[in-house]
Amino acid sequence: MSVPVGPWRLSPPPKSKRKLKAGYRLQGSLCRVCLGVPMARLEPLRAATLTYFTGEIHAARTARVLGSVRDEYGRKIHDSAHQPRRTARQLARAVDGGRRVGAALRHLDGHGSEPEALAVAEALARFLVARCDSRHAGRRIVRQVIVDSEAGAPWEKCARRAVPLVAEDLISRASDHERTPLSRAQHIAARRRAEQIAVHVDQTALLADLGLIRPRASPERWRVAMTSAVEARSREQVARAVDRSLSD
Repeated sequence: MSVPVGPWRLSPPPKSKRKLKAGYRLQGSLCRVCLGVPMARLEPLRAATLTYFTGEIHAARTARVLGSVRDEYGRKIHDSAHQPRRTARQLARAVDGGRRVGAALRHLDGHGSEPEALAVAEALARFLVARCDSRHAGRRIVRQVIVDSEAGAPWEKCARRAVPLVAEDLISRASDHERTPLSRAQHIAARRRAEQIAVHVDQTALLADLGLIRPRASPERWRVAMTSAVEARSREQVARAVDRSLSD
């Protein structure tokens, strides 16, 4: 019968059941109590315990298993510790291909003040702006509201104009030592796209479609209203957000 010892299952030679049970209990206690003790200090006690309770052959087999696992784990730690860090240019190329987005954001968190960080921020901005419609619910709602109101807008042109603004926001957050997770970065891109599209949206048509009776707002207040609308998750929430923003 195989018996679990740590992460392995050992098959001991036949012994008296009473003696084996005592040995297994002692080994389990040692595993639980001595997790924080260096392996070198545990070797004599572990070897003596296994030799006494399960026989020299079984102890030697266990030692070989433990030694090989420990050596393999040490090699992995050594390899990962000495793996060279990717440069800003490599990360920018990876993000342009849709990869290493999390690594690029972490790079900005730690190295946003370096000159090469701008290339990483611009690559991230292009990536985030391009996927706003598929990965940000509020942005999708705002776009649908604009389309339903028949207020035409140059979507691609506004997207291109949003890219440098998003890159600037990412660099600014890194300079202020603010950590930027992917969800937050995506929200920044959605707000900037709404801000750029606001200039091309007919206020009268959109407000009438939302059932709001409001005088024409200044361009700055209208941009703020459209930006706040990306927080919404439904058409009714868009109307409330726009109305609240224009009332302030």
